[in-house]
Amino acid sequence: MFQFVEPDDNNEYISVDIIPTEDDLQTVREQIKDTWLKIQNQDFYTGCGKENCTWCNFVKDNKQYEQLIARDEENQEDDL
Repeated sequence: MFQFVEPDDNNEYISVDIIPTEDDLQTVREQIKDTWLKIQNQDFYTGCGKENCTWCNFVKDNKQYEQLIARDEENQEDDL
């Protein structure tokens, strides 16, 4: 069980108990396996290339342009 806690509009905290279903748990297991495989294969998605994209701007600010260019080229090939 998880507990979701957040303030409402009156700044009073509300608490909601969330009980995941077996389908929820299976989805998370698959996400973990998929993510672990991508990490092992160094398959890191670097962004969409849009000017207003927060992630793409983060990549640009940290001078990881090569990764954005490679991803951009892949997207252009997919569009053909």
